[in-house]
Amino acid sequence: MMEYDSKKILTLRTLDKRSTDRKSTNMEKVGFEQALQELTDNNIAVEEVVTDAHLGIGSIMNKKYPEIKHSHYIWHAAKKLAKRLGKIVKKKANQI
Repeated sequence: MMEYDSKKILTLRTLDKRSTDRKSTNMEKVGFEQALQELTDNNIAVEEVVTDAHLGIGSIMNKKYPEIKHSHYIWHAAKKLAKRLGKIVKKKANQI
């Protein structure tokens, strides 16, 4: 996790998928939860967390950390939107 203004890395987690029932999809959620727990355990005041739209992380934030603002960065959404628009434009029915 990085502090936005200073760009300093506050904590980092490296996981082996064997620690997440061999499911790499669980690694992001587990690593995020461990890192955020470390920060709060060390009395680091976390005001906001910005992540992608990972459903598991959203669930953790709602259940365990409702006092911390959770925002999504839009890069992934913008990338998906561009792909979708590209497909729509290529359809003959949508051409002028």
